[in-house]
Amino acid sequence: TTFFKKNLQSDLYSIQISMKTRFRIALVVIITFNSLFLFFLYPVTSNSREPASCPVCTNVPIAGVKPKLPSPASKEEEEGWQSERLAVLIPHKDRFRELVEIVPYLSDFLSLQKIRFSIWVLNQVDNHRFNKGVLFNLGSILSSNSSEYVCLQDVDLLPLNHNISYRYPGTGPSHLTSPDLHPQYHYEDFFGGIVLLTNEHFIKVNGFSNIFWGWGREDDEFHLRVRKAGLLISRPEGITTGYDTFYHNHLQDRKRDSKLYFNQKNLSFRRDHITGLDTVLSSVDW
Repeated sequence: TTFFKKNLQSDLYSIQISMKTRFRIALVVIITFNSLFLFFLYPVTSNSREPASCPVCTNVPIAGVKPKLPSPASKEEEEGWQSERLAVLIPHKDRFRELVEIVPYLSDFLSLQKIRFSIWVLNQVDNHRFNKGVLFNLGSILSSNSSEYVCLQDVDLLPLNHNISYRYPGTGPSHLTSPDLHPQYHYEDFFGGIVLLTNEHFIKVNGFSNIFWGWGREDDEFHLRVRKAGLLISRPEGITTGYDTFYHNHLQDRKRDSKLYFNQKNLSFRRDHITGLDTVLSSVDW
């Protein structure tokens, strides 16, 4: 079934994930073929695909895929194509309308910047509260064999200014939706929305905490991890479009699950030294 008509050089992988409950992963793959996106849905087990490996876990394979993207070519580099490959990680739960807008839009946006990329939609399909940190951690593991850096991308944020660069952030994390550019969040320590960082740096900070359920707070704790690791955060410079730099595609009929339980708010201001990228596989039954 034809899903989108686009002339792109990218692949999209969607992993359906269930928290704390036994399940079989279903993989949705949208790939470019003859300028068309084709849509497939089929089950993935450890027997049907070579398992990926967690870069910080010892001998723990996980069911998934190891997509084969084109190797960097000197001709592409001469024409301005970036050699480093980007994995766009989009955590998702009940936001399909936003998803069908961001995928083709972001594909065009990244292609214009001559970035070799794949898009990973990490879809939580159970009845538990949304856990963005777990989804980002799993996305990092699954995409690590086919990329050099990741983009932590909210499904409801679209860049409108083409001077916002998604290119390789070699020196440290790049926070694209800085407080002076994000349409809604303007406090100085805000570190959500869209963040780029290398696979090496994501491993160094041990990814996200796995303890934050519902909307919000996991970004604040992740900011602590980055700062305590001594990584230098960069933000866009010379952008004159202010709060109109991004489109916040948040539909008003979608209520956020923003209830805080126990000491969840206080935990976001303290570094979680127990959970993270190296423990995420024990948080999910495969």
